[in-house]
Amino acid sequence: MRKKVFSIALAALLIVGTVSIAFSRGQGRRGGDFGPGFYGLRMTNQTPAELNLTKEQQEKLQSLRVDFAKETLSLRNEMQIKELELRQLWLADELDEEAIVAKSKEISALQNQLQEKQIRHRLDVAKVLTKEQRTRFFPAGYRGRGDWYGFGMGRGHR
Repeated sequence: MRKKVFSIALAALLIVGTVSIAFSRGQGRRGGDFGPGFYGLRMTNQTPAELNLTKEQQEKLQSLRVDFAKETLSLRNEMQIKELELRQLWLADELDEEAIVAKSKEISALQNQLQEKQIRHRLDVAKVLTKEQRTRFFPAGYRGRGDWYGFGMGRGHR
């Protein structure tokens, strides 16, 4: 019983810590309502002024951003919970191989759902922009978040 209470308390603490870190992000390059990397998705380093966005475009992009955040909130939360559960499985005294594999598959399925929503969102954003704005908003060679030569075990430059 004590171990179960400790596990629940630890999971709750991890969730609160993760959420507080997620909401502590800065306001992005040169601030504004668009979040880190403008538009909050790190699609570009351009600010709205550098992209020459009209007021209507800015409002539409802001609306798309809010709708996307609302639409994916439960999915992102579910994914975090599954990741915490997977971590608990890995920290167990005796590893349950089947449970770990099953939980990993659940997380992968959620990641695939989120990726599809991100792609659809990116298409919606592209529809708001002119061709010139799209080439600046989605730079050539764009591969998602981060730099090609970033730290860690990413794909690197290809």
